[in-house]
Parts: sequence; C-alpha cells; structure tokens
Amino acid sequence: NLFQVPGREIKEIPSPVVDGQYEIQPNGVKKLTLVDYLVRRGYSERESAIVANPTTTSSQNKTMLTTEEKSSTCLPPSESQHQTEHDVPKEMVYRKLKEEEIEKFRQSPHYQTYIKYLFKQNEPTNPDDFIIVKMLGQGGFGKVFCCKKRDSGKVYAVKCLNKGRIIQKKAISMTKLEKESMARLRSRFIVNLCFACQDHDNLYLVMTLMTGGNLRYHLKREGFGEHLTRFYAGQILLGLDHMHKMRIIYRDLKLDNILLDHKGHCRLSDLGLCGVLPPGKQKTRYAGTPGYMAPEVIMRRPYDMSADIWSYGVCVFRMIAGHKPFDGPNRHALNKSVLAATPTYGPKFSSSTKEMLQGLLQKNPSSRMSINDIKQTKFFEIIDWYMLHAGLYKPPFIPRSDTLHAPATTDLVNVPPEKRRQVKSSKKLDERYKHTFDDWDYVSSQATQREIVEALRMKEMKVPEDVNEKVKSCCTLM
Repeated sequence: NLFQVPGREIKEIPSPVVDGQYEIQPNGVKKLTLVDYLVRRGYSERESAIVANPTTTSSQNKTMLTTEEKSSTCLPPSESQHQTEHDVPKEMVYRKLKEEEIEKFRQSPHYQTYIKYLFKQNEPTNPDDFIIVKMLGQGGFGKVFCCKKRDSGKVYAVKCLNKGRIIQKKAISMTKLEKESMARLRSRFIVNLCFACQDHDNLYLVMTLMTGGNLRYHLKREGFGEHLTRFYAGQILLGLDHMHKMRIIYRDLKLDNILLDHKGHCRLSDLGLCGVLPPGKQKTRYAGTPGYMAPEVIMRRPYDMSADIWSYGVCVFRMIAGHKPFDGPNRHALNKSVLAATPTYGPKFSSSTKEMLQGLLQKNPSSRMSINDIKQTKFFEIIDWYMLHAGLYKPPFIPRSDTLHAPATTDLVNVPPEKRRQVKSSKKLDERYKHTFDDWDYVSSQATQREIVEALRMKEMKVPEDVNEKVKSCCTLM
C-alpha cells in the first residue's frame, strides 16, 4: 500500500524510529518522506528515488545505467512501444529474479525441501497430523487445546467441537457458518483458520495460536489510558473493517474475544455468533453479550453492521475507563440502562475521545459513525493507517508469559509425551448423522505456504521417506 502512489509523502509518522518500526507516541509527530523511509529500510538513494517518483527520475535513471544495463533492458520493437518509463525498474527486477535468484534457489539445499513439501501441501489433514499438547480453554461445544503439527513442528490452537453435542443443541448450521466465515477472512487482525478436519465424534478447527491472553484479562480497574487504547482500537477497527467488507457481521465484539499474541498485537476471535449479511438486508436474530449488544438488538428490531459499531464503542469506552458505559445488577436492569441511560465521561476522556464515543454510542443506528468516519476522527489523527495495517507499529505493551494463564510457546512445544493430552468424546455420534459434516475439511493455502517458508528458514521439516522416492522422478515449473 505504501507504493501505490509514487512520490506520496508519508504523513504523521510518530517518532522515534525503533529497529525499522514506528512507535506510537502521544507527542512529537514527525514527517518522513517516502525516499527517506526507503533509505532507512536499506534501499540505496537511487532505488528509493525510482520507486518514490519514477516519472521525474526517469531521465536521470537512463544516464546512470551502464552500457550493459541499457542493452539488457532493451525490448524488441513490438514490445518497446508499449513500455512506459515506470516499467524500466520492474524489468530490471524481473530479469534479476529470473536469471539469478531462481537459479541460486535451485542450487541450494532448500530447493529439495521445497519440492518435497509440495507433495503434502494440498493433502487434507486429519487429527493424527497434530499432537495435542495442552488444554487452553473450554466452551459450550468443546475445548481449545494447543497442538503441534507433526511434519512441520509448527504450533497452533485447535478448537475441538463434539458432533453429538452440536446436533443435540441444533447448532449444525451455526457451526458450519463459523468455519466458512473463518475460511473467508484473511487478516492479520483476525484469528485465521489454518486447517479443519474431523474424526468420527469430533470436529477440529486449527487456528492461529494467541498466547498473550485477552484484553479483559489485562484490563485493570483504572483502564488502559488513551495511548494504549488507541493502538488496540486501531487494530480492532481494521479487523472489523475487513469483516464488514466480506459482508460478515460479528455480533459478539467484546474484550473477552480480543486476543493478544506474544508480541502484543491483537486479533478478533470466536466467530460463533457471526452471520452473513448481503447488501441491503438486515438481521433479526437476538445474539450477543449483555452490555455489548446494541439497543436495536435488545429490542429485537432489524439491524445491520452498525450493531458492531455500537459494540466497538463499548469496547473503547471500557478500555479507557476500566468499566462499561452501562451497568446493572442483572440482565434486565443492564438492558434497561442501555436503552435509556446516557454514558458519563469522566476526566480520563479527552474532548476528541468523548466526541468519537458520542458518535459510536448513538442509540439511533442511522446516526452512528461509519468505519471510514471513525478513521478520520481526531482520536486517530496521529495514526498512519497504512503503517498500522502493515504491522509496522511497535506494540506499546508486550505481555509477559509468566503472568498469564496461557503458557509460553516454548513451554507448549517441549511438553514430554507422557504429559500430552488426549481428546475424549463426551457424547458419541448417532450413525444417522455420520454424513452431516462431509464438507468440513479445509486446508489454508496461506498456512501451508507459511510452513514452507519457515521450514526453509529453520531446516526442521520432517518429510516421509516415501516422498523422497517421488522427488527423484519429478519436475517443477517455476
């Protein structure tokens, strides 16, 4: 996204620069040109100038090319008439990749590992491909474990759902919708589905492992404050924006479902109550968590994506204040407070924060702010959304594994075999429903590609011996 508009000046990059990442600071905003940014990232001044403004630097680039470079970048007459000045740097890059880098890769030991793994990346997974290490939590239909993939050694979280209990609770369509929605969503701000498999009695959702705990666990009575809240609220908003662009309504946005990874970045999780909302349509199902549900949901009126905006406002309010904007001794009193009461903004709320929250917590859904409106508020004026979306902001808070209920990744991987858990079925599946989940299995191409990259980097991939025999007689198109 940074290179879509040549010569664009990256505005409002907070200083200082820390190891190539930008740390959010409440004060001291500094402007940084695209050329300066690229130079700091390791590009030469010439390369930075070409990328930043290829039009004005094209004449300079031609004089700087050597005779060999000029001859190698020339195209046949039939192609040169379609070539623009923007294509010259691209041709240089493509030629280098084609003639040098790919050949180096073929000669490296990583190439054999890559070829071996290609035989397995499209194969469906099954529960035997994973080693259950430790239980992380428990829900209504099953449990969540930490697991380790046998061939790659990569650690994931796996959600085990009992088929019999799902059928008993008449939640078949809801469970399938959760899996299908997770498979569609590809965002660094949403817990991604990597694999889905099953055995006779259970369904398995293998997902991104988040070991930093949820935001409600870290929230103290005094709240996070605006500085830390701004970072989390920005990442939550980007995850919610991606979800809405895919026409998926969340319906269960709350601090309990916002998880931190070991680096301090947050993601949305638990899509069990989500729904698909076609354009122009509305939902009527009563779904959500008391205290976070929008007034129209409580009143069982038709609602749309704006119900998630209300829940987002409740989350932002609670992160700053340390408590919810509405409260009550029981569900009835809490819902009555949501419908009739007005939030009280104390000294912790600045004028810009109060102005944004008033736009989020409008009881009339048509008066609520949209996601684009939220991004333009003064509360987020120091945020560069391109940088935040790329994950280049340094998290202001990094969770410590020794203070969490969730163990560190190294502890999860090194659990001895005698202490590993087994998934036990609490309810056996009736044979009448054995074909109900035939379309459940799923493999994420991004997850398998990520495993390939990590295997090439760490040289820890374990490949079955029968695959080695296939490699000797195979060819690959690059």
